[in-house]
Amino acid sequence: MTRSGHSARIRTASVVLLATVMLTAAPATAQTPADQTVMARVGSGTVTAADLNRLIEGRRLRSQSPASDRERIADLLEELIVERLVTEEAHRVSLHDRYMIIVRLRRAVSLQAGKLFDEGHLLPEFRIDSLTIDSFYRENISRYTASRDQRFIRHITVPLHGRAVPKNYSTYVDPLYEDWEPKRKIDSIYVRLTNGEDFAAMARAHSEEPHSKGADGIMGWVSEHSLAPGIFADTCLALPRHKITRPFQSEKGWHIVQVLKTRDAGPVPIDAEIASDIARLLAKDQTGVIVKRIADSLEAAGTIEVDAAALEIPDETLDPGTPLAVVNGRDTIYAAEYLTDKASLQIRFGGAPLTPEQKREVLTTGYYRRAVWNGMLRDLGYLDAPEVQELQHQQEFHEQEGIVRMHLSATEIQPDSAAITAYYYAHTDEFLNPPQTLQQAWGRVRNMLRTRMQEEERRARIRVLERRHGVTRYPDRLAGITIPEHI
Repeated sequence: MTRSGHSARIRTASVVLLATVMLTAAPATAQTPADQTVMARVGSGTVTAADLNRLIEGRRLRSQSPASDRERIADLLEELIVERLVTEEAHRVSLHDRYMIIVRLRRAVSLQAGKLFDEGHLLPEFRIDSLTIDSFYRENISRYTASRDQRFIRHITVPLHGRAVPKNYSTYVDPLYEDWEPKRKIDSIYVRLTNGEDFAAMARAHSEEPHSKGADGIMGWVSEHSLAPGIFADTCLALPRHKITRPFQSEKGWHIVQVLKTRDAGPVPIDAEIASDIARLLAKDQTGVIVKRIADSLEAAGTIEVDAAALEIPDETLDPGTPLAVVNGRDTIYAAEYLTDKASLQIRFGGAPLTPEQKREVLTTGYYRRAVWNGMLRDLGYLDAPEVQELQHQQEFHEQEGIVRMHLSATEIQPDSAAITAYYYAHTDEFLNPPQTLQQAWGRVRNMLRTRMQEEERRARIRVLERRHGVTRYPDRLAGITIPEHI
């Protein structure tokens, strides 16, 4: 096996579709011309006043003093510039020879393609009839028995900022009701509901409860067992079906609740929801059996060629790009796959480094089975499906941005012993109270120098990116950005 041939294959398989990532712009209808003011140009894009204002709102910053506000706004602009530089530089990063990352990408893509295979290839073949569903329901009646009366509810919640509710309970700044008192906001929402506006749409737009906001405000089935005692539980469990409450206050905030369905304690009659749940469980059991049968047949029909010499290379000197085996004459298993799993494999084999024979066992079982399965998914076209390709493109770019950020963090910069010693003797007055010897002060000096060196190196690397991609700042325009004075 030649290294160049395998590298070319990986290079071809890892072509990166790089989409220009721009900072999200606010809807045009919500912007004034001042929002479009360009605060800086970075590479092919810009940072606008709207970008700065969104960051201020997202951080919930409040004015302190004119001098402090100017410094914080300038720092926020630099933060946005660095983020844009990371995005610009990520377009330059190549992953074709970063085998450890390629393994992670392969596995994520394989998992997504496997789900599409189940949904598109296997599940449509199953016909779960009503008799089978009824039989499963009777045999598993405890699964569909409610121990208490239940309500299926949805709600709109506005938290009491700064009280018993954690600050992160509020998930966003509502543009329509920003700076309104919670009671005033919930009353306005209630009036809109009574005037015929859609509850689900109002929950999506204005509820601040993070778990149900994206689900049209739906909390699902609740009972006295699943809800914490208090006015919220009492109100939900006493509410008639379809009734919408007036705004009421709990320890967490102001709420409007609607009950969509009710059911009494005891066996729950089969409805469309339960039938769908049973069909999904039965199909999942059947697909598992069929997937194993397919994998077994692929494994029996396939071939694997193991490079015995590569198995003899110690882990410490094993290059992640070293080919360890070829499956079906076309799919290479690289050392990166083994190195990624090395810690867990050592635990499995007793904790010691794996012998060549143990590595061969790993290759010819789990890795071989995964390779033939991925080959089948590729032959059926699932690896080329739009959903899978989109996932790969997103994850590849995420990895590329991660590489740039890691480079900017300069974690590899460390002070040597000479620098630590020199600092100690040049600043002895810093270690007199209490008196500290060089040995005692070693860790303190090392950490201080490391932080200082890493920050200096980070600034130097950012300057390199600025020269490479081009940055133009307009500091005079920062005066047009303000931090709100009140919550």
